[in-house]
Amino acid sequence: MATPDWIKKELRSNFARASRAGRQAAMMEPRAALATYRTRDNALLIELTNGAAITIPVKLIPGLKGAAPGDVRAVEVLGRGGGLHWESLDLDLSVPALVSSVFAGP
Repeated sequence: MATPDWIKKELRSNFARASRAGRQAAMMEPRAALATYRTRDNALLIELTNGAAITIPVKLIPGLKGAAPGDVRAVEVLGRGGGLHWESLDLDLSVPALVSSVFAGP
């Protein structure tokens, strides 16, 4: 059975809207270009796509507090840098949320 034209039109419209929103978010939100674990500091270094870098102590990152250094070291940058993933910890974190949490008040 063929897909009705109105459904195809709606899908194209929704895809275009989502694509615009994604491009806008990529320009406005902090995105990770690289994430590495710094053993010496027990901290996560996140290099952002805008050239800035932020170092966050592991003890301040939800889900990583108390994790083994080997597990923290296995961080992966997801997609276009919007998230970080730790397979062995079954943990995904949003880069924009993580960066903003560092600057949040008490």
